[in-house]
Order: sequence, then structure tokens, then C-alpha cells
Amino acid sequence: MIIVDTSVWVSLLVEEDSNHRKANDTFLSLKYDDVILTEYIYTESLNVLRAKFSQENCNSFIQLINTTQLSISFADHVITRLATEYFFQFKKLSFTDCLILASAKINDYEIATFDEDLKNASKLALAK
Repeated sequence: MIIVDTSVWVSLLVEEDSNHRKANDTFLSLKYDDVILTEYIYTESLNVLRAKFSQENCNSFIQLINTTQLSISFADHVITRLATEYFFQFKKLSFTDCLILASAKINDYEIATFDEDLKNASKLALAK
């Protein structure tokens, strides 16, 4: 199972994005059944797409989620507590990124991201 970060969703949906081809390749190598979409990635993706790109990109994102029938998972208190610890440990990460790390750690998920700070933190936080 793999958590797909906002950076990958945005790159997939915005053809002009420098990582668009890489995002396409990432999704071609995945089965949607293996993709984890969390409520915080869902909301962050919609916010970024609307603020930096267009309503059309938001609609494409929603249509993709509905078409692939991805379910949205929610953070519980255990994930939130660990994310709070990560928030103070990894100063460059947003709280959303810390939630991603905590979800991956607790559930033994991989993370697909183009965010270098999140990649580097995941090497430390997800080490066995």
C-alpha cells in the first residue's frame, strides 16, 4: 500500500508541471487498489489545485477519485499524536506531511512524493 502525496496528485493533473511525466509513470506502475488517499491529502490537493491552478483541475481530481473509486481514510488519535511528535522533530515539514509520515509508519505504507523534505524525513521515520 502506498500513500500518494499532494505533490504527486498535482503533478499528475497539471500537464505543465515539471514532474508531470514522472507522476504519470508513478501512476502507471501502481494499482489504484494499492493507493491510499487520506482526508488531509484530499483537502490539501483541492486547496493547492484551486489556489495555484484552476477549478477545472479540482474537478479533474474529484472525477479521478470518483472514477477509480478510491476510498478516503481518516486519521485517528494515534496517527495525530505521532504526527505531532514528528511536527516538532522535522521542522521543515507541514503538519499534513507529518500526518503522512505517521500514517505510513503506523500502517507500514510506502510514500510516493516529489517533496524532498518529506522524502528525507521518511528515510528517518520509516526506517525499520
